[in-house]
Amino acid sequence: MPASRDHEQPLAKAELLSAYPDPEWRSRYLELSDLRDLLRACILSPGYTISDALNSAIHLSDSGSRLRTQVATRKTGPIPAKEATVLCFLRLGYTDLLVDIEKTNPDQVRSSINDQLLARKILLPHTYGRLLYDKGADLFPYETPRLTFDETIQLLTDTPIGFTQLGYWTTGPMGFLKSLEQRWIPPRRRVPFYHCSNLGCSIIHYAELSTNHGAAVNPYTDQFDRSLRTISEQSSEWAQFEAEIVKGAKRPYDDRSQLATHWLLGDCLSSEELALLLRHLMDEDHEKADLRQVLANAGIHGASSAVLDRSQAELMQLTLLARDEAIVRSLDKLVGRQVVSVPGEEIRRPIINAGAGSGHYGLRPELSADGVRFVARFEDLAPLRLKRLVRRLYPTRESGDIIEFDWQLRGTDAITAEGKLEQFIRSNTPEQVVKRLVLASKANVITTGVELAIDTDDYDTDDAFVRRVLWKLGYPAQSSEDFNQRFWRLHDEMSRLSQTAGVSAVVDESAVRSLASNYFVELEGVLDDSLAFITWLLLMEHMSDTEPFTYHIERDRLEAFRLLSQISLSHTSTQEVITFSEQNQLHPLCRGFAVLADHLKSLVAEERSHRRPESELPVGVHGSDLKTYPFFHYEVYLDLTKDAQTAIVDLLHEVSRRLLSADVPHIRNSWQHYRRSTVAIEPLISCLQSVASVISSLEGAGLCRIMYSHTGLSFDAWGRGFFRFQDRRGREISLATPSTLDLGALPSPTMPQYLATIALLSGSGDFVRCKREEPSEFSRVWSGYPTRRHEGKTKETGEGEQLPEGDVDVEI
Repeated sequence: MPASRDHEQPLAKAELLSAYPDPEWRSRYLELSDLRDLLRACILSPGYTISDALNSAIHLSDSGSRLRTQVATRKTGPIPAKEATVLCFLRLGYTDLLVDIEKTNPDQVRSSINDQLLARKILLPHTYGRLLYDKGADLFPYETPRLTFDETIQLLTDTPIGFTQLGYWTTGPMGFLKSLEQRWIPPRRRVPFYHCSNLGCSIIHYAELSTNHGAAVNPYTDQFDRSLRTISEQSSEWAQFEAEIVKGAKRPYDDRSQLATHWLLGDCLSSEELALLLRHLMDEDHEKADLRQVLANAGIHGASSAVLDRSQAELMQLTLLARDEAIVRSLDKLVGRQVVSVPGEEIRRPIINAGAGSGHYGLRPELSADGVRFVARFEDLAPLRLKRLVRRLYPTRESGDIIEFDWQLRGTDAITAEGKLEQFIRSNTPEQVVKRLVLASKANVITTGVELAIDTDDYDTDDAFVRRVLWKLGYPAQSSEDFNQRFWRLHDEMSRLSQTAGVSAVVDESAVRSLASNYFVELEGVLDDSLAFITWLLLMEHMSDTEPFTYHIERDRLEAFRLLSQISLSHTSTQEVITFSEQNQLHPLCRGFAVLADHLKSLVAEERSHRRPESELPVGVHGSDLKTYPFFHYEVYLDLTKDAQTAIVDLLHEVSRRLLSADVPHIRNSWQHYRRSTVAIEPLISCLQSVASVISSLEGAGLCRIMYSHTGLSFDAWGRGFFRFQDRRGREISLATPSTLDLGALPSPTMPQYLATIALLSGSGDFVRCKREEPSEFSRVWSGYPTRRHEGKTKETGEGEQLPEGDVDVEI
C-alpha cells in the first residue's frame, strides 16, 4: 500500500495516478469516496448529530490531523474535533490526502451510515414510481420548484429509504446491501416532482429538496473551506483521479450498456410484476445461485415465495442485487411467456424518470411485448447497430466469409466488401436486411441471439424473430394493429361469393348465409368502433385529461356513446331518438353518424359558449407569434379549419345516407332466414359496394382506428422535413416539420398512433393525432397521472408583499 504523501502543492491527475498505482489501494479509496458522496447528498433529519461510530471509523492522515488541530484551536470560530473529522472525510483529499485510506475501514464507515439510515437520522428520497410525486401533489398543490427543510421532512416522512448505488453497494428500505453488479446511481436532492399548470406542457419538473442547515457539519463548512485555502488556493485533481480509475466500470460510451435498468424497474413494473421477476431470478435464471448467496447475506433465505409480501421499493432494491444482464434476460422470458403481460401495442417507458439517460448516448430503457431494449435519447443508433451486427456475422478476414458475404449481397453494385455492405443496407429496409443476412443460416441466428441477448428458441416464425431483432436494435416499433383487417378479409370473401352466386344458376344460400352472418357482425363492430372513436376525438375534453389525446378503448367508447345518446335526446323535435349502449345494432349505428354530424354543425353556431376562458389557457399562449396554440375550445372540432369542419360533417352525413339507402340493416336481417331464390343477391351486391365505399372513406379520412407507425424522418438543406408513417397495409402518410403549432399535447411523431388526416387544425396543415392506451398493469399503475399543480407558490410577508418561497441547499 502506498504511504500518504505530505505536501502542500496541488498535484495533477497524472501525478496522483503515478503516486497511487496500487489497484487494491485504489479500490479501497473508491469505496470511501462513494461513501463520501452519499453523505454529501443525504438529507439530515431534525436534531441530527454525528454518531460516535462514524467518528471513530474515520482515521485521518497526518495532513488531516494537523488540519483538524488547526481548525479546532482557531480563536475565531473553532470547529469541534468530531465535526472537523467528518469534514476531512467529506473532502478525502485537498493538496494531500486528509484521510488515511489504509486505516479507514470502508465496512466500518458503511456500518455507521447504515445505522443512521435505518434509524431515519439521514434521509435519501426514493425517486422511482409515483410515491413521492403523489404525496407531493397532496401536500403542495402549487408549483413548488424548491422545498424548505420542514417541507422536505414532511414529504419524506413515512416514505422508503431511497434507492441509490455507488459501486457494488445499494441503499434502499433494507439499508446497505451488496449487489453482484457494479453501478453508479448517485443520490440526489433535485428530484422529478410535479407537472406545472400549463396544459400544453408534458415535461415533469424538478424540485430541490433541502437538508438541515443547522445540523452537524453544515454550519462549519465555509470556515473549513477557508482553512483549506490557507494551504493552497487550488486542490489536487482528486476528482479527475477518481474519474480515471473508475471509468472502466462506468462504460459511458458503451451502447450495449444496461445500466439504465433501474429506471425500468422503478417506473415500469408494478409490485406484483417485480415480485414475479425476482422469483424468476431466484428460481430459474442460470445465475440463481449467485443471487441466492447475496440475498442470504442480506438475511433472505429459503424459498422465493418469501419475497411476495415485500414493498415495491424493497423488491426493486432486492432485484437490483442481480446483474443487469440477468434482470433483462429474465424479464424478456416473463414477457415472452405472458407471465408479465405487455399488450401488443404497449411500450413501457420510464414515467417519473422520463428525462433520465445513461452514459454518453443517454440510453434509456423501453419494454414491449418483444422485451427490453435500450435506446439513445438524442441519436439514432439503430442503423449503426445493424451495420455492426452484419459485420459480426460476416467478418471479411477469412476467405470463406468473403465468399458467403459476396453470395448474400449478389447483385449489389459495389467493388469492395465494405461498399457492398453500405449500399445494401442503404437500399433495403432494415427488415429486408435482417431477413436476407441474419436468417441466411442457423449460425447467424445463434450469433445474433448472443449479440442482442435474444433467446432464439422462443420463436415459432421467422417474422416474430425479425421483429424482435429490429426492436432490440432500436428501430421504431411497428404496429401490428389493424382493427378493420378481419372486416376486409370477410368483405373480400363475401364479394367473391355473392358475385359468383349472382351469375350462377344454383345459389348455395347456406354458404352465403353463413358468411353473411359473420360479415355483418364484423361490420357492426367496425361501425360501432368508428362512431365511438369519432365522437371521442371531436367532442371530448382532451386538454384537461391526465393523458391528452390518448384513447382508452373500454372507458372512452362507453363515454362516447353515453354522450351521443344525450345528443340524440336533445334533438327529439327533428329526428327519432337513438340510444346507444354496450351492444349496438346496425340501424342506430347507421343513424348515429348523421346524429353526430348534425350536432357538430350546431356547435359552430354556439362557438362562443364552448371557448375556454383565458384562465384555462396555458401560460404564454399569446406571448409568441412564432408558435401558435391550437386548442382554444373544449371540443377539438371547433379548433379545426372551417374547410375541415365542413368536410367532416359532409362525410358523416354521406356515411349515414349511403348505409341507410343501401338498406344495410334490412339486408342483414334478410340473410338471417332461409330463402330458395336468388332474388336477394343483387341488393346484397349493391349493399356490399356501398359498405366498402363508406369504410374506405372513413379510413381515408383517419376516422377509423387504423394504427400508423413511424417509418422515417427526412430533412432538406433548408431544415424542412417530413415524418413518414405507414400502416399494416402499406399506406403511407407524411407529417411536415417544423410545425407552426405548439402541439405538446399530441403524441410524439415517433410512436405508433392514429392519424385523423381530415381533422386539420386552424393555423397550420397539422392534423389531429392520438395514441391508444391498452388496459394493462402498467396503465393501471399510472392511471390518473399526471396531477397538475396550480400556478405559482408564494407566501405573504408581514407587509402583504408576495415573495417566492424557498431556500438554498447546503451540502453535508
